[in-house]
Amino acid sequence: MPERDVPERYYILGLVKQLFGTLKDFIPLNVILVLLGCTRAKGENLSEGEEPRRTRQINECTDKWVLGNMTLSIVCFLGFCGLHCMFRFIPIPRALASGIVLLLAAPVGFYAVWRIYGIVVSQFSVLALDPVRKLEEGDKYGVESHERSFVLALMNYITILFWFAFAYRNAHFLFSRGGQPDGLFRSLYASLATMSLLGAGKLEPKGPLGYILLLTQLAVALFMTSVVLAQAVGTIQRKTLAELDAESRKQVNGIEPGSDPPE
Repeated sequence: MPERDVPERYYILGLVKQLFGTLKDFIPLNVILVLLGCTRAKGENLSEGEEPRRTRQINECTDKWVLGNMTLSIVCFLGFCGLHCMFRFIPIPRALASGIVLLLAAPVGFYAVWRIYGIVVSQFSVLALDPVRKLEEGDKYGVESHERSFVLALMNYITILFWFAFAYRNAHFLFSRGGQPDGLFRSLYASLATMSLLGAGKLEPKGPLGYILLLTQLAVALFMTSVVLAQAVGTIQRKTLAELDAESRKQVNGIEPGSDPPE
């Protein structure tokens, strides 16, 4: 068997891996996978036939989870925009109507923060930490599908876009009246302009909470833009698991990778 290249261990990488290993335990997807029993127990050894089945099960859960969360973010954004419009036709004080909407939006907003946290942690781990961890364990690392990785990253990008549009619509009072994102298209434009790194437009925060919201999206937008570009360009250079398995079989049979087998 050919010797594997063992990467040099760095203190900073070990520290970051330990930190993100802890953070990953609290992301929504991992919590769901644990509840569904889709995760592998520590020290569990799967049979040769069981490993692909478990991998397919986890991949299917992940795909449905990402798609469902993107749909949820769009539905919540449109639903609360409709709720704001509905209260305009109900004869109650505007302050009372805003309070009711904020009360309803609070638990949804909490989940949105949790979901965005999960996306950032998991994407950073996949891009920067998982390859190093696999190599240190002496295992091969590759992606199941380049196209799937890109589509999932793009769906996560859209999810974050609509969750921040949701936040702008329900917290429009945090910004000056001239550029308040107090409508469907204004809040969506504010989120899209910030997410695409074109600038916040006319958004001008009134105080610290407005600045925190805006700066948080700018930081997440910069990271997610890098992720989407990396998935679209960088991972194409990384071989898939099927290609790595084929190379391993060639090496076992004494055939150089990239060469044709003898006839």
